[in-house]
Amino acid sequence: MGLSQLYLVEPRIFPDEEADSRAAGAKDLLESAVVVSTLDEAIADCQLVIGTSARNRTFDLPIFDAHDCARKVVGEAEHGK
Repeated sequence: MGLSQLYLVEPRIFPDEEADSRAAGAKDLLESAVVVSTLDEAIADCQLVIGTSARNRTFDLPIFDAHDCARKVVGEAEHGK
């Protein structure tokens, strides 16, 4: 299990040397990344979408801590993307 597809939505710079240096064993994933114009394009065929932020936000969306989120991802991984 692991990431096999990466979509980037309107990256400021891509390809990028800093991204390459941070790829830590996933340079192949970065090299095969698909660049799209909108978030809707990136998630069009996804059944589960998870977002993270270091900022405090107010959304009417479910909020999970890391452990609960990991459980949900593992549970969904067998059934979708």
